[in-house]
Amino acid sequence: MPIRIITFGALQDFFEKEFELEVPAGATGQDVLTRLSFQNPSAGSILSVCKIAIAGNLADPKQTLASESELFLLPPPSGG
Repeated sequence: MPIRIITFGALQDFFEKEFELEVPAGATGQDVLTRLSFQNPSAGSILSVCKIAIAGNLADPKQTLASESELFLLPPPSGG
C-alpha cells in the first residue's frame, strides 16, 4: 500500500522532502523507520531518535498505517 513520507530538518540531507513509499498492509511507523534506516544507513542515527506524526498528529511508532497515510518524520531540533 502506498504512503507519503514528509521529512524535516537533517533528514532532508538523506531523503527527498516528500516521497512515496510502498509498504505492506499492517505496517507501522516503526517499520518505516527501520526500512529507511536499512535503505540509508547513514541516516540511521537520526531516524532512531525521530518522532513521527500521522496526518499531522504526533503518533506512537507502533501505530498501524492506513493506505495513503501521510507520515511526517520529525528529527530532534539541532542548534544553529
